[in-house]
Amino acid sequence: MAYELNISSDSRQLALITAKDQYTYAKFDDTTRRIAANLQHQGVQAGDRVAVTVKIHPDFPLLFFALLRSGAVVVPLNPELPARTVADMFRQVECRWLIDLEPSMDSDASLVSSRIDVGKLFDFSALTAPSGIADVLNSTQTATIIFSSGSSGTPHAVLQTVGNHFFNAHGSNTNIKVFPGDRWLISLPFYHVAAIAILFRTFIAGAISVLEEKGVPLMQQIGAMKVTHLSLVHTQLKRILADQKRNSTAAALRAVLIGGSACPPALIRQGIAAGLPLFISYGSTEMASQITTTAPGEAAITPHSSGKVLPYREIKIGAEGEILVRGETLSPGYVKTGEISDIRDAQGWFHTGDTGRIDKADNLTVLGRRDNMFISGGENIYPEEIETALMSLDVVQECCVVDISDAEFGALPVAFLRLRDKGADWSDIQRQLALILPRFKIPKGIMPWPQVQAGLKPDRKKFRELALQYKNNI
Repeated sequence: MAYELNISSDSRQLALITAKDQYTYAKFDDTTRRIAANLQHQGVQAGDRVAVTVKIHPDFPLLFFALLRSGAVVVPLNPELPARTVADMFRQVECRWLIDLEPSMDSDASLVSSRIDVGKLFDFSALTAPSGIADVLNSTQTATIIFSSGSSGTPHAVLQTVGNHFFNAHGSNTNIKVFPGDRWLISLPFYHVAAIAILFRTFIAGAISVLEEKGVPLMQQIGAMKVTHLSLVHTQLKRILADQKRNSTAAALRAVLIGGSACPPALIRQGIAAGLPLFISYGSTEMASQITTTAPGEAAITPHSSGKVLPYREIKIGAEGEILVRGETLSPGYVKTGEISDIRDAQGWFHTGDTGRIDKADNLTVLGRRDNMFISGGENIYPEEIETALMSLDVVQECCVVDISDAEFGALPVAFLRLRDKGADWSDIQRQLALILPRFKIPKGIMPWPQVQAGLKPDRKKFRELALQYKNNI
């Protein structure tokens, strides 16, 4: 199966809005064609894996589709990672080229030698009429290798095809309607699959991707850019709900997709009460983003649910409550030292490592990760449940719960907290948690939020290491 790149029926329709420029579908097509030609002049060939350090950069959507049109594979990397980690990822998936759209703070040119000058890619002055640039992408073409969030501390290099991304977008658009002229704000970093997914959703619908402008408050951008759709993690939702100017701005929104990790039901109810059209989702990098999502208006009825499975996917609950998934959006495998390892079992199912249940109405409720669960005094504890309770408290901005060993109970939960009010009293937080959680799930200690790498999910391995250092003070 093949996909036309210029999908909008009207080439004059806007495709992309950034702080630097606006692109119609015709201008977007022409610009990506020219960048693709420059990539070829730089030596990029079909099948080459090209790493791009990027968060939210106005040139990335153009570079992304130019690379795909060249037949190259895009490997977006977090520029906030140490330069040596970027270099290790580069070598792990055997990238041939590195493009520093947003160089890391400690960038070291000696670690990766095969760099492409960004300026040359966007200099069209000496470019002859480009030829041989693909107008059609085949569904089996490898599109991306995206490192998973690594909440367990070991991110996987997940390969996705063009078909994986397109089927994910098609399935999403059957549930969250996107029409020509709609504007979907991208406020998530491009090294996460959730941001890449927005590009495909908007482009197959002839809609507009709007890139977040750094330093400008989110609600201000939503109003100024006339945004109709946006994707958020629950910490962003919490900030929006705290913004006193949200009421008039939120009225124009038709969809707010919440993902990343479990969203507290209390926060969902608060968002719905504020008039936000929330859609709660469960997804993974291996499935190219969303797997399940609530239907329009359903989040108000089932705030604990992540909705029903979307088209082109299948889901079931396996042994010990593990969530299994398969379908057209499932990755062909993980990449390591050039080899692709299949992630499916004999029946084609991917074992997510998450646990959950599906009710009689086919709604999925995610409980937590199997490898995060620990036993305290004979009771099974999922740290995600405690985190959900903590995030429902106004004073908590961010949190991560891990277990530490205990001679009497086997293990005890402790919490790292970033608080809005530095003078907040821990005993008061414990009293509030006692109204939500059974006593054995209330963290037995609190630790200050450390300086950690930004991400959509916490790196529990690092937090556990920090907890051990603090253990003697608890």
